[in-house]
Amino acid sequence: MTSIGSDDDCTRLWHMRLRHTDEIFLQALGKQDLLKGVKTCELKLCEYCVIGKKTKVKFSTAIHCTEEILDYIHTNIWGPIKASIEGNHYFVFFIDDFSMRCWVYIIRHKEKVLELIVE
Repeated sequence: MTSIGSDDDCTRLWHMRLRHTDEIFLQALGKQDLLKGVKTCELKLCEYCVIGKKTKVKFSTAIHCTEEILDYIHTNIWGPIKASIEGNHYFVFFIDDFSMRCWVYIIRHKEKVLELIVE
């Protein structure tokens, strides 16, 4: 046998069960007696709804003009991977923005990236 808490707790419970629906919809369901006899009251602040309404900050489009090879290089380090190739666990990618040529290096430790950049 379950015990029913206060109306605030029940309202919050139905709010979460119904995928964080708004207060007006909960009141309409309560008037139709669809919430098992629970009277809905004012819905208090739901931190999950606030977090869900946050938007991600988008990066602005970069404006750069490359006029020759090696003017602008994109790089990425990927790893570590469980399966290794002769003890190497990381991949390093260098992509030239002008020619779109790609270089891939397989390295054992991340510390080797600086050596690759200098090379």
